[in-house]
Amino acid sequence: MKKLLLLSALFIFACSSDDSSPSTSASIEGTYVGTFEIPVGPYTPNGDSGSFTVTTIGSFDDFYPLEGTITSSVFGSSEVNGSYIELDESNELIFSISVLSLGNEWPNVEVYGFDGVIVNGQITNGVVTTAHTQDGTFTGFRQ
Repeated sequence: MKKLLLLSALFIFACSSDDSSPSTSASIEGTYVGTFEIPVGPYTPNGDSGSFTVTTIGSFDDFYPLEGTITSSVFGSSEVNGSYIELDESNELIFSISVLSLGNEWPNVEVYGFDGVIVNGQITNGVVTTAHTQDGTFTGFRQ
């Protein structure tokens, strides 16, 4: 009976699941590039398009701060602020970059926020929100 109990305990231990996250820091860290499209709005009468490049700058548990630039065909280049990749409670990698000051002169200043999900190095469901237009879209990937 003791042997059966011992074998059962070993079997349960061997079959227990691994609770570690599905992504390793090596698969998250790096440089992400992408392009975006913004619809027509008060400060973008012909719409806007452009690109971004951001790089992880370390990690804190499941949080990866980003730094980089966005280049807009309307507003030029600006640094991203408050940007990160985060493994959320659903084990999804959330991608978020913000640009707080596109444009050099008031009132032609715009705020862009990029939010998406990273799946296998690709940014999916990319939505760009702005202060003065309808939502735009973006795509991207880890180089």
